Amino acid sequence: MVSLASLKDGELGICCVLWLGMKIYLGFKNALLEARLVDMNLVGHQFTFERGRDTEAWMEIRLDRALTNEAWLAMFPMAKLYNLEGSSSDHSPIFLVPRVVAQTVNSYRFRFENAWLMEPMCEQLVRD
Repeated sequence: MVSLASLKDGELGICCVLWLGMKIYLGFKNALLEARLVDMNLVGHQFTFERGRDTEAWMEIRLDRALTNEAWLAMFPMAKLYNLEGSSSDHSPIFLVPRVVAQTVNSYRFRFENAWLMEPMCEQLVRD
């Protein structure tokens, strides 16, 4: 454990920022759990934000997300979330493709049954 008194100038600020960042992150995760929301998996590069490329301070994190719930996932089970890399921005755009699953319809061929002619109401139903 690190003593706060032993930290040099600036280190205390970094520790506070890291602690606050972790607290916000955990609060976000708890809010997702309470709302029963699911963070969709990202296809491609897993990070959507970068800063300081080609420096010692280079960092990548995933800021951009798509949140879903069980009902939505049931309607779009083949949905994919893509990271569209190659942007000139420090953010990568994400692209959601819902991919509706085509439901097969059973083809039903109508067949007339001669036994229906024996029914007392058959002729009346055909006329109506």
